[in-house]
Amino acid sequence: MLWILTPTLSAEKLAGFGAINKLKGWDSGVYLLAPLLKVGIIVIHQLPKTPETLWLRLMGRGRVQTDAIAEVAELPADSPYREDTLEQFSNLRAELEAKKDLESEEQELIMQLSPIYLEQIRAAEQRGEQRGEQRGEQRGVTIILRLLARRLRVEELPTQLQEQIRSLPLVKIEELAEILLDFQEMPDLLAWLARNQPQS
Repeated sequence: MLWILTPTLSAEKLAGFGAINKLKGWDSGVYLLAPLLKVGIIVIHQLPKTPETLWLRLMGRGRVQTDAIAEVAELPADSPYREDTLEQFSNLRAELEAKKDLESEEQELIMQLSPIYLEQIRAAEQRGEQRGEQRGEQRGVTIILRLLARRLRVEELPTQLQEQIRSLPLVKIEELAEILLDFQEMPDLLAWLARNQPQS
């Protein structure tokens, strides 16, 4: 089967394709074309709000995507999907921030993902308290290093810079987490580090 995923599709176009959704065991939003074509269409904005459709609804637009992101954020802390998905949201936010010309929809998505990004940092710190402070801080710094690399459009920060950031006290790492999205180029990061390096 070839499955086509689309955020939205009008009833007229679905009718034009001869799409049928009155199928036993299929929810609304799932359509099949003629059997010999072996093609299905999933219209994301028509999907019901169920746990089974959550991962598809994350690929939607507007309110559908907004609601799905909120659902992921509300998953139980022990959910096997929550942590990985929230980390992907943080990466997506960094990728969007790195774009020069953002569409209004992308700007809204960044605003929505910002609290999730900060939650990732706090969660790493909380895990540090539960499993040992050092391990939690390392996880938080690792996320920051990834986001910095994406923001500055490099594959990886130089090792010397990574070590410099890892040596910062926790309060400075938290400051860096909040300000890193203001950086445009590598010199912005270098200047910030020069101003915030611990005094020997």
